[in-house]
Amino acid sequence: MEQNLQADDRLITRDRVGRWVVFLASWVLAAVLGGLVGFVLIDTFISQLPSGGILGMVAGTGAGILGLLSVKHQYVVSNDTTGVLVTTDALRSLLGKPDVNVVYGPGTHISYPWEIRYAENNIPVKEVAEEFTFTAMCEDGDVTGSGSFRIRPDYQKPVNYLSGVAAAASDLRDLVIAEITSHLADKSISQSSKNMEELNEVLKDKFVGNKNKPVTDFEERFGLRVGDVTVGVILPSVEVRRTRSALNEARVVAEGAAILLGMDEAEVKEALRTGALKAADVDKARRDFRVISGNMDGTEVKRWEIDISGADPEAMKAIAALLGRTPPEVLAQVVSPAGPRKVKKPGVK
Repeated sequence: MEQNLQADDRLITRDRVGRWVVFLASWVLAAVLGGLVGFVLIDTFISQLPSGGILGMVAGTGAGILGLLSVKHQYVVSNDTTGVLVTTDALRSLLGKPDVNVVYGPGTHISYPWEIRYAENNIPVKEVAEEFTFTAMCEDGDVTGSGSFRIRPDYQKPVNYLSGVAAAASDLRDLVIAEITSHLADKSISQSSKNMEELNEVLKDKFVGNKNKPVTDFEERFGLRVGDVTVGVILPSVEVRRTRSALNEARVVAEGAAILLGMDEAEVKEALRTGALKAADVDKARRDFRVISGNMDGTEVKRWEIDISGADPEAMKAIAALLGRTPPEVLAQVVSPAGPRKVKKPGVK
């Protein structure tokens, strides 16, 4: 539901007729009193001047009008296109009358001259955006997110706004985050990120208003109109992302190790169960895969080269013992029709 938040002075209640009557009567009174004073003064002190009374009346009338022009700002309120002013009716206050605050919307208006104006009561009716961040607990972990809301003063409730402006934005932020937390509590992390549109509809209905309740309790209390509340981003928390990344990495390493062993993961599990494959062989395959992929997490890898060219069988047995393998295995690796070659053994430090 779109709200018409444009300030319209026609919707503000005040005695416009009475103000115009006082304004026009003041001009007449200033002219009459000025002319009367001028006539009396001239007739009293310069009575010998021909037509002195008439001249004094004209001069007094002009002086009365000029005097009223010098204080005309007391009769006129001028606001810009988005401005609202709240004055205090001093006469009503002195008489103990209610409703001493008077509101003037955009444009030029006639006021009572005894209304008191305060600089801090000038309210710009402009929409302001506020950003917020939040952390919420879902069924399977925490999520973090960010969003924004737009607020502006309600020109029809400026006194409410002036009394609560200092706390309005922070209170709305807390209420919005509380609503988000409650909405996501029974949802999974994947659901929370996929259903942001649903969440935004809930927030809009609660804080922006709807057909049945165009002005919310919050807006009524603080004299504000909420233009929009939107959550733009919802992501798993850093801890959840780190855990998921570790699980994905474990799956990839297990698959890569199986490939290096010439099997699939099911075959590796079966070989381990029957004893055809040792756990040490699987660990080595996993380590080798991590070396190949460059995913050693900063672990330093060293390789040793042993040149056994021309070595006698006894020396080869000693080398085999150092490598932790039986002589036949070593011979199968280092002896070929092409002659002896270098042996490389990866090691992890």
